[in-house]
Amino acid sequence: MARIERRHKVVLKIGLYGSLEAAARLTIIVEPGKVIHIGREKKYSNVALADSRLSRKHLSIEIRDGGVLVRDLETKNGTELNGSELTSEGEYISVGDMMRIGKHLLIVDQMEKLLDQDIVEDKIIYEEGGTRTEVGKIVSGYGA
Repeated sequence: MARIERRHKVVLKIGLYGSLEAAARLTIIVEPGKVIHIGREKKYSNVALADSRLSRKHLSIEIRDGGVLVRDLETKNGTELNGSELTSEGEYISVGDMMRIGKHLLIVDQMEKLLDQDIVEDKIIYEEGGTRTEVGKIVSGYGA
């Protein structure tokens, strides 16, 4: 019998490395079979961060084998997961994990599987320094 993959809600605290007092909250709904990209250019990534140390597409997030897998996309400056280099083969993440990409730190604050009946609004709006970026989908009550 085939395994049914479920949507996951991933909530990240995101801020500048060493300065998380002003951390923003980013809620991403990861759909089975879809890949979310984080990088420096909106044209190539679902989440664009103003950071010259990032590649256009720097990090990917996807559902695989019932978990949430993150991968470095063979970038020049790399990605760290909990202090170790993240490779293009990827690692599964869980609550409390920390990723460093460029000058940003992303902390996995919350993660859960969503049921088919869970209500999901149409998009995420991430705000940093007055810049609004459409990311994907958002669960009611987060990220606005």
